[in-house]
Amino acid sequence: AVYADNDEAQTLEIVLEDPATGVEAMLLYGVLPELDIITRSVYIRNQSSEKIYVNKVMSAELDFLYGDYDLLTFYGRHAMERNLQRVPVAHGSQMIGSVRGTSSHQYNPMMILAEKDTTEDHGGCYAMSFVYSGNFRMQAEVDTHNVTRITAGINPEGFDWKLEPGES
Repeated sequence: AVYADNDEAQTLEIVLEDPATGVEAMLLYGVLPELDIITRSVYIRNQSSEKIYVNKVMSAELDFLYGDYDLLTFYGRHAMERNLQRVPVAHGSQMIGSVRGTSSHQYNPMMILAEKDTTEDHGGCYAMSFVYSGNFRMQAEVDTHNVTRITAGINPEGFDWKLEPGES
C-alpha cells in the first residue's frame, strides 16, 4: 500500500469476497511506524464471468465513537492557494470534492479532523490526504448517535467504471 523498503513499512492485505457476485475488494494498509503514518488503498476485482460496473468506491473510512471535532480543509485560487477553513463538524454531512479530473488549488485533496482545542503546537487530530487524485470526494458527518465518520475516495458524480471478468 506504500512505496517503501521492507525495513521502513509493512503492508497488510485483507481480501473481502462476495461469493454471490464473484466481486472481491482487496484492502491494503501500509504502516510506516517511524513516520506515524498509515496508508490505505483498495482494489476491486471482478472474479465473475460477467462484466460489472463500479459506481462508488471509497479509499478509506474512519469512525470516531466519541469526540467533538472541527473540520479543517483548504481552498484557494491562483496566487491564493491553501486558505485554511476551520468549521465545527455538525450533524449531517460536510463535503469537499472535485470533478476537474486533477488535483488543484481550488480544493486541496486533504482534510483534518481536529479536537476543539487543537492548535499547531498541541492537541489531537486525524488527517486524510490523497497522494495522487483526480476526481475526489472527502466527507465528514455526524450521525444520530454522535458518531463522526470521515470518508475519502473517488467522486461518485459521473463515475462508472466497467470491469470485465478478471479485471481489477
